[in-house]
Amino acid sequence: MEAKIILTVVIVLGIIIAFCFRGILHKILAGGQAIAILCMWTGFGPALSTGLLLLFITGFLTFMYGFNKKAWDMFQNIGIMLTGILFMLSMIAKILHLPGGGYFKLIWILPVILVLISAIKDKRVYTKEMSFMLFWCTYGVMQFIAIWT
Repeated sequence: MEAKIILTVVIVLGIIIAFCFRGILHKILAGGQAIAILCMWTGFGPALSTGLLLLFITGFLTFMYGFNKKAWDMFQNIGIMLTGILFMLSMIAKILHLPGGGYFKLIWILPVILVLISAIKDKRVYTKEMSFMLFWCTYGVMQFIAIWT
């Protein structure tokens, strides 16, 4: 229950950050994450599957967002693209109940570290990318911590 509350608070912060900047894709990503979390709050089977599918789509859009941005350094591009790819793969594993889903929990710390390195290196704290990366990083840390709980 605490995880759902934490993710909800983070997604609300992400939406607030998204509407502080111009542009549309980061608003779509933050909004898609919010709708997916709301669907997953219900716990109802079809709504849960819809939420997971929406998170898969936002993972794909995150990958494309990192792939198309050329103005950033390599760490930030790789961090955002890796986050999108890992999230797509973990959502496929959850939807299809594939074995080995626990490995995604271990790998999730890698994009979080890359995003933190790029944020510290460039001293970029408050950017429009944080509107959706805040959710991905929080989810990644929660998945990594879930290994030992």
